[in-house]
Amino acid sequence: MAKILEKDMEATIEADLIHAGYFKRIPSCYDKSLCLDLELVFNFIIATQKDKWEAYQKQLGDRAEDALLAKIKDEIEKRGTLELIRKPFASYGVYFDFAYFKPASGLNESYRVKYQSNIFSVMRQVKYSQHNENSLDVVLFLNGIPLATMELKEIGRASCRERV
Repeated sequence: MAKILEKDMEATIEADLIHAGYFKRIPSCYDKSLCLDLELVFNFIIATQKDKWEAYQKQLGDRAEDALLAKIKDEIEKRGTLELIRKPFASYGVYFDFAYFKPASGLNESYRVKYQSNIFSVMRQVKYSQHNENSLDVVLFLNGIPLATMELKEIGRASCRERV
């Protein structure tokens, strides 16, 4: 009976997702204290809401990034990740969206462009704890926000004849 190794499953999942349009990210991109891929959070905001980001920066100056990250963390703790993605929130009077869903029609070109600006990414061996070196095998992100985690286990592969 041949074994399917964890690292091989990770590699296959990652390769399939990259082939489907996900971006490969490395674990050092992950901020353990905020549970986010900060670079992708800001890349998404700047690509889709540059005017809002500039207004926010004008109000807060050098504190803008830290203030927005603190607000994101607070919103996740209060409402949860899915609510953060589904509904915009305001920080200092500026409303930010963290995902755009597929438009019902092609009538709104600017919304279609924003939808296509969503950044899907995959990261392997993500060390998530500030207290130990435990890691998750695979994490899927939308715009830098973790959506799904996978913990894989090695399995033995039996032939059809052996299973009967």
